[in-house]
Amino acid sequence: MAADEATLKSVRRALYRRALRQLRASLNGATPEQLMASIEAETPTGTIARLMSAVPAAGGTEADEWAEELLRGAAIKQELLAEAGGAFSTGEVAKLLGVSPQAVQQRRMRGRLLSVPLGNGEWGFPACQFTAAGPPSALPRILGAFSTPDPWVQLSILLSDEPSLGGRLVDLVAQGRHLDEVERIARSYGEQGPV
Repeated sequence: MAADEATLKSVRRALYRRALRQLRASLNGATPEQLMASIEAETPTGTIARLMSAVPAAGGTEADEWAEELLRGAAIKQELLAEAGGAFSTGEVAKLLGVSPQAVQQRRMRGRLLSVPLGNGEWGFPACQFTAAGPPSALPRILGAFSTPDPWVQLSILLSDEPSLGGRLVDLVAQGRHLDEVERIARSYGEQGPV
């Protein structure tokens, strides 16, 4: 059952106060080094995630440990997007490819483009998967090879460097090089070995 607008407004205020208390406590408890490391993050979300994960919450409860893990995960996602060259919105990809936003979403759902869920409910399309001519023709083949459906894991793997192949997997896909090996690597992630 959906909450009414007055309830949502009340919940937002309560969450705001709770988050502000924690942020204030983290700011006050941070060392100068922790503050400097936090401010070096590329985004406001990254700054908050670094600060909150660097300064332990009071009480050290299991719930706070879980929250710190979530914050670390958010920081890692921000780092992945930075390494990927940022992310395009659906509208930006539509303009880049000369298609409608609906066509972009269809390509996303069919696994022809890599997209990651963003905190605002939108999908971000990592820039690294696009060349001047658009997405490489081999991209759907590689995306379809992944055993894991998690797009963040897929992005992490595509950004990994394979010195034996001569570079990052995503760059090899863009260049059309070593595609059989890249596909084998993508397929191997998420597979369970014998126990």
